Amino acid sequence: MPKTKTNKTAKKRMKITKSGKILTKQIRTGHLKSKWSTNKRFRKNTGAEVSSVGYKKILKSLLKKSGKGIKI
Repeated sequence: MPKTKTNKTAKKRMKITKSGKILTKQIRTGHLKSKWSTNKRFRKNTGAEVSSVGYKKILKSLLKKSGKGIKI
């Protein structure tokens, strides 16, 4: 039976911290940001934590080997 492979697109879009949290990019950060305040731009530039348990399980199955550190 062949080895299971990690979903590379999911791996590129997410970061797993040492404590097991999943960080993803914030939404609505593509363009039209000139009217935003500096603080809002800075906050949106940081990663957003995934908190949904069901979503974490899906990501863990997508990330196979690199998702072993995810704490649910």
